[in-house]
Amino acid sequence: MKTKSSCFLACVIVILTLFACGSNGNSKSSSGISVIQQPYEKTAQWSWVAPIDGSGYCGPAALYHIISYYGDYGLYDSKNLPENDWAADLIEIPVITSTSPLMYIDDTSFGSFIQPDDTGSSWSYLERVANLYYSKDDNAPLYDVYVCSSHTLIEDIEIRRARLTYIREHLLNKDMPVVIHLDSSIPFLGHYVTLIGYSSNNETIYYVDSMHNDR
Repeated sequence: MKTKSSCFLACVIVILTLFACGSNGNSKSSSGISVIQQPYEKTAQWSWVAPIDGSGYCGPAALYHIISYYGDYGLYDSKNLPENDWAADLIEIPVITSTSPLMYIDDTSFGSFIQPDDTGSSWSYLERVANLYYSKDDNAPLYDVYVCSSHTLIEDIEIRRARLTYIREHLLNKDMPVVIHLDSSIPFLGHYVTLIGYSSNNETIYYVDSMHNDR
């Protein structure tokens, strides 16, 4: 888990979060609760960062951090894209810990499902997590996905602060980690991280970065 001042979010272009569903398709997230603790406060759950073998799979890794936080490991049905029919093989979301044999997100069926190659992930790739199901039943999705695009090159500090406040009040305060994409000065490059907290008292954000793990 790392921290940085709020200027870190100056160039966010994609914000994505997952609304976890139960096996019957009903939401099991805390979206209906006004305020609980933010994810970063559960420090034991962020002591380990799932590694990637290079930078290309930072998107699937950022999603995996949320899935791991929810504890949704296992085998899941999925739909082929763009055909939208049921796939024959199950997708595995494995347990990756500091004590388990070394495993990269790149090498998992989950990583390959979200991102078919190592050239990087667009936000539409990350949305594929909504095509995982508890069973071959359209009413049994693993997650609903919310994506908000917010591309800006130069911003007033008040705009950045207002955006962070919205994320804190509507997502983080409801115990919901958030995947964010940071733009780069180099065209077509960027990096996904998992936002897990924001303190307005000292304007510090807390995030998990798959490029910096503790193994």
